[in-house]
Amino acid sequence: MAQFLVSYGIESSSYNPHQKVLEQASNFGWFKLIKDYKEQYNILPNTTFIGWFDDLPSTLQSFLDLIERSRTECHGLLVLESYVVSEMGAHIFCKLK
Repeated sequence: MAQFLVSYGIESSSYNPHQKVLEQASNFGWFKLIKDYKEQYNILPNTTFIGWFDDLPSTLQSFLDLIERSRTECHGLLVLESYVVSEMGAHIFCKLK
């Protein structure tokens, strides 16, 4: 399995659906924690997750399923504007504060 990263943007509205996405994420294999160069766990930025999947198509499907479930949970008020899914290779995570 490979490690993938996803980051997404949603349309602004008076309703903030991020909490629904966070609540559902682990059910679809997505997590908010990443190890830094000191081997300590840190929380990723707001709309970013990591996960371990077999390939890019299954990774993308898992993310889209997460968004669809979250959209259902917030009665259709989640509108996805953009996303990027990337297989991670060598990387450094650094928390600045």
